Amino acid sequence: MIVTERRFDVRLISADALARYMSYRDMSVRALALKVGCSPATIGHLRSGHRDYVRTEWAKAIEDSLEAPRGSLFVPEVSNVTREVRRLADAV
Repeated sequence: MIVTERRFDVRLISADALARYMSYRDMSVRALALKVGCSPATIGHLRSGHRDYVRTEWAKAIEDSLEAPRGSLFVPEVSNVTREVRRLADAV
């Protein structure tokens, strides 16, 4: 059976903006990761542009840690996700 669900994601608006906020606040990747509670790799991937979606709580923590106005670095997005679900009767 095919199921379509709505998913809530938080997307980084600009990797350059994140890098500029970090530079302005004199915050390293490791320091920001410690304040946020995520891995330095997550922050590094965001800053380099290799990743642009994060957990909602991390997005809020990043903006708070950098003293950035809410919504200046991340924007919420709702998307439709379609996936196949196997029913229990089909698995037997």
